[in-house]
Amino acid sequence: MRQLLIIGFILTGLIGFGQDSDSIQSRYNKRELKPRFGLSYQKGVFAEIGLSLNKNKIEIQNNKQDPFFYCKSEGIYISSDILVHTEKTILGPKIGYEIIGIRPEYSLILALEFADYTDFNVNSFVQSFNFGVSLKYFEIRLGYNRISNKDLKDFIGRFKLSITTNLNRLYWSKEKDVRKEYLKTKNAT
Repeated sequence: MRQLLIIGFILTGLIGFGQDSDSIQSRYNKRELKPRFGLSYQKGVFAEIGLSLNKNKIEIQNNKQDPFFYCKSEGIYISSDILVHTEKTILGPKIGYEIIGIRPEYSLILALEFADYTDFNVNSFVQSFNFGVSLKYFEIRLGYNRISNKDLKDFIGRFKLSITTNLNRLYWSKEKDVRKEYLKTKNAT
């Protein structure tokens, strides 16, 4: 599983470097602060709630026959994971950085987060590396957790599967307007 995560990080970096910047036009570029919600499963189900400050872009990559549009979002987030269990309540405030790209053929997410899980008696610092796919408004991520101590090991696992939504993604609904405007100006020339 660890090898799969490493391969995901390498592929994400290689795909990002393969773009020709001369042919890219930015049509929407805005930084926004929005709420963030999610669910994750480690060894229990955690709910996530917080805020994201992302820079959102819609760009057009011109090739000679058919231009295509893609969306990018990157930025920081501050949130908290909450597990309410019959025996324990665990709180995990965290800070993270994410890069999300959606192209016609694929979507990719790469994120790094730092959390401090506590049951109010014991703390466990966790560093998590995530990669996944974006389904427009939702993200599905697989994460690998590096845990500082094993005191909360019955609740925090090595691997994490999460589904999150970030209301910054609503800007992608503007993609249709950007596409119409671009095609109208292209047809006028």
